[in-house]
Amino acid sequence: MRAPILFLVITASSCSLPQLELIPRFQQFDIDGEFAADSSGISGANDLADLGIDDDPIEFAPRLDFSAGPLDFTADYFSVDYSGTGDVEIPIEFNGQQFTLGAAVDSELSLELTRATVTWDLIPTDFIDVGLGFGGAFTRARATFSEPGGLVPPATTEEEAPFPYIAARARVALAGLSVELLAGYLQVEYDNIDASYLDLDLLARWAIIGGSEHLALSVLLGYRYVDLDLQYVDNGDNVQIDAELQGPYAGLSLTL
Repeated sequence: MRAPILFLVITASSCSLPQLELIPRFQQFDIDGEFAADSSGISGANDLADLGIDDDPIEFAPRLDFSAGPLDFTADYFSVDYSGTGDVEIPIEFNGQQFTLGAAVDSELSLELTRATVTWDLIPTDFIDVGLGFGGAFTRARATFSEPGGLVPPATTEEEAPFPYIAARARVALAGLSVELLAGYLQVEYDNIDASYLDLDLLARWAIIGGSEHLALSVLLGYRYVDLDLQYVDNGDNVQIDAELQGPYAGLSLTL
């Protein structure tokens, strides 16, 4: 009787050995959204494309995954910068400066997002994992506007916001191929910040070296969508930055 029990304990322990996955990846960040700023209250917003912010740069966006039994942990980071020249469709006023209707404007927008997510498998099987959990994110947004020619000092607003969110993860694995969706959502209001956050990250891994759970190298392809809406007060000015970032990414996955 003792031998079968010992065998089951050893087998269960080997199946839950910790697993670390390093994912260097590059992502395209296509942007869409709105910007507004007014000292007396926001009644309308400019499309980012009208302000000249409509490019789609490719940036390094590393990710780290750690698994131990039913527990899955993911952390990642990206920072992306946009710039361009456009026209003001809705007057912008902050930092004591006003950009009137129809005025030409040089625009810059920087967005940075760090997130860490923990989920617990509710349906752990050899082929399908479904888990729920929570996460924490930190975002930094900075917007700068100026008149072309540089005769007037630029107006700049910057905000940093940490916030928690609820998360869900679903994974299907079969014969060296795995597909995973990681999702996070938040809508919260605190202090002078009103924020909403939706993050959908879909990836597929294909093992090319080593087919086991450890010491494997995989090719990784995916698509990520982030919708981040920040409304806050900056030195008495009401500011809204609504940005939708999305695009495909590619990289490698090294499992240790």
